[in-house]
Amino acid sequence: MRSLNTKPAGNLITDPCRLRILIVGLGSAHADDQIGWIIADRLKVSLENQPDIAVRRAAVPLDILDWMDDAERLVLCDACECIDLLPDYLNPNYKRWHRFEWTGGRFTASDSEDTSASFRELPAQPDRGSHDFGISVVLRLAETTGQLNVPVTLWAIEGRCFLPDQKLSNDASLNISQAVDAMTRDVIQSCTKNH
Repeated sequence: MRSLNTKPAGNLITDPCRLRILIVGLGSAHADDQIGWIIADRLKVSLENQPDIAVRRAAVPLDILDWMDDAERLVLCDACECIDLLPDYLNPNYKRWHRFEWTGGRFTASDSEDTSASFRELPAQPDRGSHDFGISVVLRLAETTGQLNVPVTLWAIEGRCFLPDQKLSNDASLNISQAVDAMTRDVIQSCTKNH
């Protein structure tokens, strides 16, 4: 895996080889909102022998704009609030992550196994200011400025606890493991398909 410069955003990758896949884990240090960061850390380890893949962590989606110049594919992972779909959620085969593709200015479900109506399209969250731009707003900005011309996949991993004084939930730990396995397979398959 390519090691990226860890200096503040704005520094570009200086390697003359084209970066194929950029994976960005979005999140914060609060409870299940850590999911994106934890997944990024685990993918960094599991994909370390893949020279065409870079993995980053971001606290705000705007950081993505500084890192995607050399990418041919952008893969994002972030926590999403769990909607209790009992008894589905109690089923050990229930998939606790959801895969979306960015098309036509919005995220639509790309996993043919995910047929629940609540996950066919990911609703955009309202933004309260320029420091709070959500993923959809950032991608629309990148499209408008001509910076986004690569496929984008979003992996939304279910979480339950998002308050600053809460810890990572037990559900989130299981969801993270499922998502890391699925994302690793997806990214490896993408690399081998295009080589």
